[in-house]
Amino acid sequence: MRVVIDSIPPEGIGFSEQHEREWLDNIPEFGAEGDTRIQGPISLSGRVSREGMNLRLRGEVSTELHTLCTRCGDEVVWPLHASFEVVLMPEREKPAAALADLSPEEMNQLYYQGPVVELDEYFRQELALEVPIQILCREDCKGLCPHCGVNFNRETCSCSQDQGDPRLAIFRKLKIK
Repeated sequence: MRVVIDSIPPEGIGFSEQHEREWLDNIPEFGAEGDTRIQGPISLSGRVSREGMNLRLRGEVSTELHTLCTRCGDEVVWPLHASFEVVLMPEREKPAAALADLSPEEMNQLYYQGPVVELDEYFRQELALEVPIQILCREDCKGLCPHCGVNFNRETCSCSQDQGDPRLAIFRKLKIK
Protein backbone atom coordinates (compact mmCIF):
# COMPACT_ATOMS: atom_id res chain seq x y z
CA MET A 1 0.00 0.00 0.00
CA ARG A 2 1.42 3.33 -1.07
CA VAL A 3 0.55 6.55 0.73
CA VAL A 4 1.19 10.04 -0.62
CA ILE A 5 2.22 12.00 2.47
CA ASP A 6 0.65 15.31 1.41
CA SER A 7 -2.73 13.61 0.84
CA ILE A 8 -3.08 12.27 4.42
CA PRO A 9 -6.02 14.07 6.08
CA PRO A 10 -5.84 15.22 9.74
CA GLU A 11 -7.79 12.15 10.94
CA GLY A 12 -5.45 9.82 9.05
CA ILE A 13 -6.12 7.07 6.54
CA GLY A 14 -7.52 3.71 7.61
CA PHE A 15 -7.16 0.60 5.50
CA SER A 16 -7.84 -3.12 5.49
CA GLU A 17 -6.46 -5.55 2.93
CA GLN A 18 -6.03 -9.24 2.26
CA HIS A 19 -3.14 -10.72 0.31
CA GLU A 20 -2.12 -14.12 -0.98
CA ARG A 21 0.98 -15.83 0.40
CA GLU A 22 3.15 -14.62 -2.50
CA TRP A 23 2.86 -11.10 -0.99
CA LEU A 24 5.17 -12.25 1.82
CA ASP A 25 8.28 -12.01 -0.35
CA ASN A 26 10.68 -11.28 2.55
CA ILE A 27 10.34 -14.97 3.55
CA PRO A 28 10.24 -16.72 0.15
CA GLU A 29 10.12 -20.19 1.74
CA PHE A 30 6.64 -19.46 3.10
CA GLY A 31 5.29 -18.67 -0.36
CA ALA A 32 5.98 -22.08 -1.88
CA GLU A 33 4.44 -25.48 -1.34
CA GLY A 34 6.48 -27.36 1.22
CA ASP A 35 6.70 -28.34 4.87
CA THR A 36 6.42 -24.74 6.07
CA ARG A 37 4.00 -22.48 4.25
CA ILE A 38 1.41 -19.76 4.70
CA GLN A 39 -2.05 -21.17 4.10
CA GLY A 40 -4.94 -18.87 3.38
CA PRO A 41 -5.01 -15.10 3.20
CA ILE A 42 -2.73 -12.64 4.97
CA SER A 43 -4.95 -9.99 6.58
CA LEU A 44 -3.65 -6.57 7.40
CA SER A 45 -5.33 -3.45 8.70
CA GLY A 46 -4.19 -0.19 10.13
CA ARG A 47 -4.20 3.56 10.19
CA VAL A 48 -1.53 6.01 9.13
CA SER A 49 -1.68 9.60 10.39
CA ARG A 50 0.51 12.67 10.14
CA GLU A 51 2.16 14.35 13.10
CA GLY A 52 3.98 17.30 11.59
CA MET A 53 6.53 15.80 9.23
CA ASN A 54 6.37 12.42 11.01
CA LEU A 55 3.95 9.60 10.26
CA ARG A 56 2.43 7.27 12.84
CA LEU A 57 1.53 3.79 11.60
CA ARG A 58 -0.64 1.55 13.77
CA GLY A 59 -1.29 -1.83 12.29
CA GLU A 60 -2.26 -5.46 12.68
CA VAL A 61 -1.32 -8.39 10.48
CA SER A 62 -2.38 -12.03 10.78
CA THR A 63 -2.35 -15.35 8.96
CA GLU A 64 -1.81 -19.08 9.61
CA LEU A 65 1.49 -20.88 9.28
CA HIS A 66 1.32 -24.58 8.39
CA THR A 67 4.49 -26.35 9.45
CA LEU A 68 5.84 -29.45 11.20
CA CYS A 69 6.48 -29.87 14.92
CA THR A 70 10.22 -29.62 15.54
CA ARG A 71 10.15 -32.60 17.95
CA CYS A 72 7.76 -35.16 16.47
CA GLY A 73 7.14 -34.05 12.88
CA ASP A 74 3.34 -33.83 13.13
CA GLU A 75 1.66 -31.07 11.13
CA VAL A 76 0.93 -27.91 13.11
CA VAL A 77 -1.26 -24.92 12.24
CA TRP A 78 0.30 -21.93 14.02
CA PRO A 79 -1.63 -18.64 14.12
CA LEU A 80 0.53 -15.59 13.47
CA HIS A 81 -0.74 -12.22 14.67
CA ALA A 82 1.14 -8.98 15.23
CA SER A 83 -0.02 -5.58 16.44
CA PHE A 84 2.44 -2.75 16.18
CA GLU A 85 2.90 1.00 16.20
CA VAL A 86 5.83 2.80 14.61
CA VAL A 87 6.81 6.40 13.98
CA LEU A 88 8.17 7.13 10.52
CA MET A 89 10.38 10.21 10.33
CA PRO A 90 11.85 11.94 7.28
CA GLU A 91 15.26 10.42 6.65
CA ARG A 92 18.29 12.52 7.47
CA GLU A 93 21.93 11.70 8.05
CA LYS A 94 22.73 10.50 11.57
CA PRO A 95 26.26 10.12 12.90
CA ALA A 96 27.28 6.52 13.68
CA ALA A 97 27.74 7.40 17.38
CA ALA A 98 24.09 8.50 17.60
CA LEU A 99 22.92 5.14 16.27
CA ALA A 100 24.71 3.30 19.07
CA ASP A 101 22.88 5.23 21.82
CA LEU A 102 19.23 4.65 20.91
CA SER A 103 16.65 5.06 23.66
CA PRO A 104 13.71 2.60 23.93
CA GLU A 105 11.42 5.21 22.34
CA GLU A 106 13.80 5.62 19.39
CA MET A 107 13.70 1.87 18.73
CA ASN A 108 10.15 2.32 17.32
CA GLN A 109 11.22 5.19 15.05
CA LEU A 110 11.89 4.39 11.43
CA TYR A 111 12.67 6.61 8.48
CA TYR A 112 11.10 7.28 5.10
CA GLN A 113 12.30 9.03 1.96
CA GLY A 114 10.37 11.04 -0.56
CA PRO A 115 6.74 12.12 -0.90
CA VAL A 116 5.35 8.55 -1.14
CA VAL A 117 5.71 5.85 1.53
CA GLU A 118 5.31 2.11 0.88
CA LEU A 119 3.71 0.62 4.02
CA ASP A 120 3.63 -3.08 3.07
CA GLU A 121 7.22 -3.65 4.16
CA TYR A 122 6.43 -2.72 7.79
CA PHE A 123 3.66 -5.33 7.88
CA ARG A 124 5.94 -7.97 6.32
CA GLN A 125 8.63 -7.29 8.91
CA GLU A 126 6.21 -7.55 11.84
CA LEU A 127 4.79 -10.83 10.55
CA ALA A 128 8.30 -12.26 10.11
CA LEU A 129 9.13 -11.31 13.71
CA GLU A 130 6.14 -13.33 14.95
CA VAL A 131 7.44 -16.65 13.60
CA PRO A 132 8.80 -18.60 16.58
CA ILE A 133 12.19 -20.28 16.40
CA GLN A 134 10.77 -23.63 17.53
CA ILE A 135 7.17 -24.65 16.86
CA LEU A 136 5.75 -27.55 18.85
CA CYS A 137 2.48 -29.41 18.29
CA ARG A 138 1.86 -29.07 22.01
CA GLU A 139 3.86 -27.79 24.95
CA ASP A 140 4.59 -31.27 26.35
CA CYS A 141 5.53 -32.91 23.02
CA LYS A 142 7.61 -36.02 23.75
CA GLY A 143 9.27 -36.25 20.31
CA LEU A 144 10.49 -39.34 18.48
CA CYS A 145 12.53 -42.37 19.52
CA PRO A 146 16.05 -41.80 18.15
CA HIS A 147 16.37 -45.52 17.28
CA CYS A 148 13.09 -46.67 15.74
CA GLY A 149 11.32 -43.35 15.06
CA VAL A 150 8.17 -44.07 17.10
CA ASN A 151 6.21 -40.94 18.00
CA PHE A 152 6.19 -40.98 21.83
CA ASN A 153 3.01 -38.85 21.84
CA ARG A 154 1.06 -41.82 20.40
CA GLU A 155 2.87 -44.97 21.51
CA THR A 156 5.87 -46.40 23.32
CA CYS A 157 8.65 -48.50 21.88
CA SER A 158 10.73 -51.41 23.12
CA CYS A 159 14.12 -49.88 22.30
CA SER A 160 16.65 -49.88 25.09
CA GLN A 161 17.06 -46.34 26.30
CA ASP A 162 20.64 -45.19 25.89
CA GLN A 163 22.30 -44.00 29.06
CA GLY A 164 24.46 -41.52 27.17
CA ASP A 165 28.16 -41.46 26.43
CA PRO A 166 29.90 -44.23 28.44
CA ARG A 167 32.95 -41.98 28.92
CA LEU A 168 30.77 -39.72 31.08
CA ALA A 169 29.32 -42.55 33.24
CA ILE A 170 31.51 -41.56 36.18
CA PHE A 171 29.64 -38.25 36.42
CA ARG A 172 26.32 -40.05 36.97
CA LYS A 173 27.69 -41.37 40.27
CA LEU A 174 28.78 -37.90 41.40
CA LYS A 175 26.83 -36.57 44.37
CA ILE A 176 26.87 -32.88 45.17
CA LYS A 177 26.24 -31.87 48.78
